[in-house]
Amino acid sequence: MTNDQKTAFLGTPGFVQDPGRFGNADLLKAVGANSGNLLFQYAATRLIGGTLEHVGFSGKGYGDATVFRGLDFFVFPAANHLKADGEWDLLTKFLKSIRVPLIILGLGAQADRGADPKATAASIRENQSVMDFVQMLKDKAQLITVRGPFTEAVCHELGLSAVLRLGCQSQFLNADRDLGAATATRLSELANSDAPARLARLALTASAPNELHGWRAELEEKLFGWTAESDGIYLQQSCEEWFFDGAEGHLADLSSSNLAYAHRHIAPHMERKAFAEKLKATFRIYFDARRWIDDLAPVDLAIGTRIHGNMAALAASRPGVLVVHDARVTELAEEMHVPRVDGQSVIDATDHRQVLKSVEFDGAAFDATRRRKAGMLADAFSKLGVPPSDHLRHLAA
Repeated sequence: MTNDQKTAFLGTPGFVQDPGRFGNADLLKAVGANSGNLLFQYAATRLIGGTLEHVGFSGKGYGDATVFRGLDFFVFPAANHLKADGEWDLLTKFLKSIRVPLIILGLGAQADRGADPKATAASIRENQSVMDFVQMLKDKAQLITVRGPFTEAVCHELGLSAVLRLGCQSQFLNADRDLGAATATRLSELANSDAPARLARLALTASAPNELHGWRAELEEKLFGWTAESDGIYLQQSCEEWFFDGAEGHLADLSSSNLAYAHRHIAPHMERKAFAEKLKATFRIYFDARRWIDDLAPVDLAIGTRIHGNMAALAASRPGVLVVHDARVTELAEEMHVPRVDGQSVIDATDHRQVLKSVEFDGAAFDATRRRKAGMLADAFSKLGVPPSDHLRHLAA
């Protein structure tokens, strides 16, 4: 095992390369319609030493011979690929063609909160495309890390027994080995501050407007109001293209019907003109994980339903509080011990300080778990002959 070994990754290095060549539709395509993918792709690149290459829509082509010349390992930073409605024929065909050891990082199973692993696996078995993907993993993957106990149980039901339960690699972005302790202190200070609530600058890790129904719509309206009052940041990850077009600093281009749709779903009780002004001032969607993390450094708190938006805050050494709502984010929150709160506590609160007093978080458990998992991953890499990066070794020390 040497640091001159070469590893290729499927996906971005954490940012869209040469983004100026793309229109909005292709920018969204480059991140798989979800900019949260940039966070765990960026994290993956920080875990392995040696020479790194990137294959994908904004990187080198899938058939680029220079990528595969002298290649030692191929890494796929996965998402929720174990889901009943997945369609992975092209992905499976490409990964089958790889002739070097295949590593899968962060595989997840998608289901509603409280779902049964057996029932989830049974629904996946009905989809031949996903089962072909699973068979490819059985045949080729040398290492599969999964997001938590739910995904682990689904994997076992599907015959993928040799998996490493790790959480998401985005937990390793911050090099501070005492990040949990520092985060617990900041949360306590915010919760018990005598300063006016409006002084806390919030970043809302927002749901897409089309996802806002029932209690999630009520939750989002409250959080958007607090974000607007604090001159905070409204962070989108996977919004529809029309919303991206309109909210990227030129709301005049947003049709009256689309503005009405966004207004109705995000903040129906806010006056329309005020909503449009606040949305224009606060909206962000990132195509570079490094800038995303940097822009969160000045905020006091990130909160919302998007796991990677909150992991970006933790990467910036700012508290990120996840509002849990489905099996995917619940298992990640529990596996990594990240700060979390239930949605009703937010809906019932009069200000963010009340919310923070309801947050579940054990900073010591977060730190101990993160160090242990960094060690597990470094050991797994070493056994395969993959050079762990200095960053990973530092966290595992």
